[in-house]
Amino acid sequence: RSAAVTPAGGVYRLCWCAGANFDCDVPDAAVMDVGAMTVIGISPLHQHMTCVSGQICGLSHTPLGHHVSSNDRVLVLETCGVESSVQQSTWFLGLVPERMSGASLLHAVTASGGQYRLCWCAASQFSCDSANSFLVDWGAMTLLGPSPLAQHRTCVSGQKCAVTPFVGQHMQLSDRVWILDTCGAALPVPGFPSSGLQDFSELNGSVVVHWGSVEVTASGGEYRICWCAGGLQTGSCDVPSGFRTDVGELLLIGISDP
Repeated sequence: RSAAVTPAGGVYRLCWCAGANFDCDVPDAAVMDVGAMTVIGISPLHQHMTCVSGQICGLSHTPLGHHVSSNDRVLVLETCGVESSVQQSTWFLGLVPERMSGASLLHAVTASGGQYRLCWCAASQFSCDSANSFLVDWGAMTLLGPSPLAQHRTCVSGQKCAVTPFVGQHMQLSDRVWILDTCGAALPVPGFPSSGLQDFSELNGSVVVHWGSVEVTASGGEYRICWCAGGLQTGSCDVPSGFRTDVGELLLIGISDP
């Protein structure tokens, strides 16, 4: 038989059963040990990790396994072996896989928060250039952050503005939002209270973002709602570069600058 095998790496036994005389559908019937089968691969298959959207995410060590090579590769997918269809996560889920050397990914993860799978490919056996080569599921990747990445909101210039509710994976009241032209790269937008920077708050059990009783006086237009993990961020949530995760559009109705 020819089929993909996805067990944990290790040494297993090849056991023989005489089919003409025994019911070989039960393990107890295969009593003769005819040799060893070595499976190259990750072991155990429960090596989980957690990352934060908007931050650089990397393996802290070469995953444990049987004859695992530093040339092997890992890809983060929704389901191992299946190309992802999540539009907002394209770069993250379809990134050229990193070598399993413990190095970080080259860019900050900006996918939506949620549960993903860590999928492994043996570089010595496969080209590892597409998702269907990554069949071995060796653990969960929990990505902390907003979800979905289409939490669009509308406000009106000259009035108070709020973003409610704000949902995601393990959101905290220490998280912050900044209204910017481009997440992670732009200067603050004039006319927003606190320059558009605001902490999370709680209202009736939901996470919300509001700028209090101060009206927005910015020019009408389309702005970006940008998020930063305040409680977990290793950098700073006080500068725009820390707000890389684009949560959605803030449409501000009003007069635009010519």
